[in-house]
Amino acid sequence: MSILANLLNRLAMATALPTPSDWWILAATFLVYSAIALPLGFSMNFLKWNPIDFHPLRLLGAMIWLFITPALLEETLFRVLLIPPPTEALSPLIWLFWAAFSLILFIISHPIAALTYNRAGNPTFAKPHF
Repeated sequence: MSILANLLNRLAMATALPTPSDWWILAATFLVYSAIALPLGFSMNFLKWNPIDFHPLRLLGAMIWLFITPALLEETLFRVLLIPPPTEALSPLIWLFWAAFSLILFIISHPIAALTYNRAGNPTFAKPHF
């Protein structure tokens, strides 16, 4: 299979609807992550509770925009396209290489973005615990 066909196949697989068991795995993972990330984030002053009074339509627009960029774009690039899905049946070592490579690129991309096209992100991306 060509590289382009392989990438298109990965994109198609990423748009499949989750099964009920996928939703349970997602919920459990989210709860475990939240139990770790929220206390750490608040204790390091990385996260702060600061409610903003937005008009509901403006809030909805911001939520949609933030879902698309950076979240959806980063997930597509750094997970869907770079990390092989289980259906490709690669050896664990090869899969681990691609996962580590993707993670390293993901980490490096944030400071580069803060220094170039996303200067507003610089204060956040410059913090060591980020």
